[in-house]
Amino acid sequence: MFKPRVCTLPGGNTGDLTLENGAVLWPEVSEAERKEMEEKEYELMQQVRKGNTGDLTLEDGAVLWPEVSEAERKEMEESEYELMQQVRKGNTGDLTLEDGAVLWPKMHEGERLEKERKEKEIANQVKDLRYQAALKASEKAEEEYNKTGKVPSTDEKTSRPFSEERGSFEAGKIYQNVRNVPVRKQETTYYGGVATVKQLDDYFNGERYTQKQIAGFLGTTFQGTDFSRVKQFLRDYVKSGYVLSSIGSFDNWHRIVVNSIDNNRPAVLDISTDGIDSFEYHTTGHILNVSGYRFGSVPNEVQVTDPHYKFSGTKVYPAHDLYRANQKHFRQQIIH
Repeated sequence: MFKPRVCTLPGGNTGDLTLENGAVLWPEVSEAERKEMEEKEYELMQQVRKGNTGDLTLEDGAVLWPEVSEAERKEMEESEYELMQQVRKGNTGDLTLEDGAVLWPKMHEGERLEKERKEKEIANQVKDLRYQAALKASEKAEEEYNKTGKVPSTDEKTSRPFSEERGSFEAGKIYQNVRNVPVRKQETTYYGGVATVKQLDDYFNGERYTQKQIAGFLGTTFQGTDFSRVKQFLRDYVKSGYVLSSIGSFDNWHRIVVNSIDNNRPAVLDISTDGIDSFEYHTTGHILNVSGYRFGSVPNEVQVTDPHYKFSGTKVYPAHDLYRANQKHFRQQIIH
């Protein structure tokens, strides 16, 4: 059963000011204020960022200062590099550190062939008559829901993962599967990719790394995380078999999502939510996990495990809305 949408807004206040020995004791910045400042700084940073140099400029009369000094950054890089050397495993090639980012090896022949095989399988599976019939039933159920506000009567006790069913689609049947990927709220406004990786690593391997350590592996900066590095880290350190593909049509994307959940390899998306009302937040770039699906004789829905710094949680969206968000992002890619 899908979990209901969760939405928690930050609270807090400035606290009470008191006088002691003739001096005003100012309160520390509240959690709400800190988050508000981070959001404003992030939005300004998005406007003035330049390439990968991280140059600082003046915008609206405010200087965007870096969070840490150059000496602190180098110290963190050195410690993260040493840690990375200790924990790397598998035949990943020689990894080196440059400007705080892990240089991942290029895609080897085996991964390229695996990616091509997966994408061909998806293309053929999309044509499956049972799958197409279930998609049409979902569209019909969604139309009915939009008109009447009622979901067609079904027996959810008989719902099963799509891959476990055989035969033709029958009216009233539901295909559903959910993976209990834990929510790990991102610790900064630009740790979406970092927290998403941690969610999957904790899901498969238990808690091993902090978000700061993962950020070092991925070379995360104020500008965010390179999506291809997310794929490589998942593939090399979390669970083998992850590949990066273009999303293609809705049917192609949806079948990738279904397969990723049924094969217990929850997919990862890079999304842009601007103009999509079903999302509580609006952003031009955010990374999250897909952790479940439901379609058939009910409206087509997808569950996500979202690490968003303000609206984290396990949530359910109309599948077409999540696809649009993935499609609106300039990469239009999915890790699965």
